[in-house]
Amino acid sequence: MLPGDSLVGRLASDQFVLLLDDRDPAANAAVLDHLLAAVRDYRQGSGGNLVSASASIGAIGFCRGQADYAELLRLADAACATAKDQGGNRLRLAAFESAADAVAEHTAALRWAVRLDAALRDGHFRLYCQSITGLQGIEHGGRHLEILLRMVDPDSGEVMPPGPVVAAAEKFHMGPRLDRHVVDSTLAWFERHPQALAQLDTCAINLCAASVNDPGFPDFLRERFARSSVPPGKVCLEITETSAVRDLDDAQQFIAAAKALGLQLALDDFGAGFCSFAYLRGLDVDYFKIDGSVVRDLECSALSLAIVRSIAEIARSIDKRTIAEFVENDAIRDRLAQLGVDFGQSYGIDRPQPIDQYFLRPAASMLRR
Repeated sequence: MLPGDSLVGRLASDQFVLLLDDRDPAANAAVLDHLLAAVRDYRQGSGGNLVSASASIGAIGFCRGQADYAELLRLADAACATAKDQGGNRLRLAAFESAADAVAEHTAALRWAVRLDAALRDGHFRLYCQSITGLQGIEHGGRHLEILLRMVDPDSGEVMPPGPVVAAAEKFHMGPRLDRHVVDSTLAWFERHPQALAQLDTCAINLCAASVNDPGFPDFLRERFARSSVPPGKVCLEITETSAVRDLDDAQQFIAAAKALGLQLALDDFGAGFCSFAYLRGLDVDYFKIDGSVVRDLECSALSLAIVRSIAEIARSIDKRTIAEFVENDAIRDRLAQLGVDFGQSYGIDRPQPIDQYFLRPAASMLRR
C-alpha cells in the first residue's frame, strides 16, 4: 500500500505520522486517499455487531530544511484538526505557508476560546437587545426583540466583537454551553424585572447548530422553564436554515420538543443557504427570518427581490410570518413592506442596547412615525 521508502511512526493511541517522498505529490495524495478508504471500509465484529471506524488526515508539503520536525508535526496536526472540523473522514492537503497561516488562525481562535471560557466562568457576558418591529402597520401587543450576547473585557470594560467569540465557540464545541448561558441569563433577568416582562411580547434567542443536535438541550429547557416566571410562549428560539437542513431529523425532533414546551421557533438566515421550500412542511416554525445578504441587495438585485417576494408569499400561504434582517434604511424598509414582509430588524430600525437601558426607552415601533 505504501511506497517502499515511506516512514511510519505512532505519536499517540490514535495518532500516526507518515513521511512520504514528495517527488510525486499526486501519487502521494492517492496513497493518502487509499488509506482513508481502507479505514472507512474496515469492519470489526464486537458483541454480535459490526463496528466501523473513520480517520482524518492532515498533510503538509515541505522542502528539506524548511522547518524542524516539531514545527512540521504542529502544522500537520492543525491540518488534521481542520479535516475533523470539516466533518472527518477526509484529507486536508496544505502547502507549508498556508499551513502556517492555518496554525496562526487556530491559535488565535484558541485564545478566544480561553477568553470565552473565563468569561462564562467569571460572568463577563452582558445581554443586549435589538428591536424587531412591524412593517405592515400592525405591532405585537408588546416589545418584540432579539437577545444579543456581548463579552466584556474584564480589564478595560471594552465590549468585544461577537464574531471571534461565536467562531471560537463553534470551533471548540462550546456552543451548547454558551447557549445555555444565554437562555439562563435571559430568563433570570426577566425574573428579576417583572415590569419589563409585562412589556414583553416575544424575546428571540439564537441557538447554534450543536445545541439543536444536543439531545440534552430540550431537557435543559424543560427544567429551566419549569422554575421560571417567564411564560415559554414569550420566547422564540432561532435556528439556522443550514443547520436544520443538514440534519433534518434532529431539527424536527428539537422543534417538536420546543413546541411541546410552548416555545416559538424561527428559521434564521433563511434564503442564504439551501433556500429550498420542499422541507418547510417538516419544520414547524413560526417565523422565517430572511437573511441579511438577500435583504441588503434588495434595491439593486432582481434576484434578491424575487427571493424575498417568494419567501413572503410562501410564508403567507402556510400561515407563517417573516422577519427581514439588515433593514438599513427607509427605502429597504418601505420595499419590504410592499413585498408583504411582516417584520424588520437592523440598525436602520434600532441599534442594540444593554438590556437595562433598552427597557428604559420607548418601544422601537414608536421611534419612527
